[in-house]
Amino acid sequence: MHVISKHSAITLMNRRHAIVIDLRNPEDYSNGHIINSLNLNFDHIKTKILDKKNSSKKTLILVCENGKLSKKIFKKINKILQSKNFKIYILEDGINGWKLDNLPLIK
Repeated sequence: MHVISKHSAITLMNRRHAIVIDLRNPEDYSNGHIINSLNLNFDHIKTKILDKKNSSKKTLILVCENGKLSKKIFKKINKILQSKNFKIYILEDGINGWKLDNLPLIK
């Protein structure tokens, strides 16, 4: 399981154009999320990410409130995503950690 720091996540977003997948419920997402993140649940990851043909963005960062849900989802989709050459990371401490470090969120 690849848990990454906030600094590493920012680097991946800026240099590798990583897709940030916010797993929180839509209400929490609308109250503040990482810029350009997608608010997807487990079922939508397959339809929105995996089923896209020739996706050039193969780096994903899973984000939830505190990291626990991201770890559960990672375990469910890791083999499928790796077989399609995706690299999957989990944001350490989730959005809670992001907020504690006063990193920007948008509404």
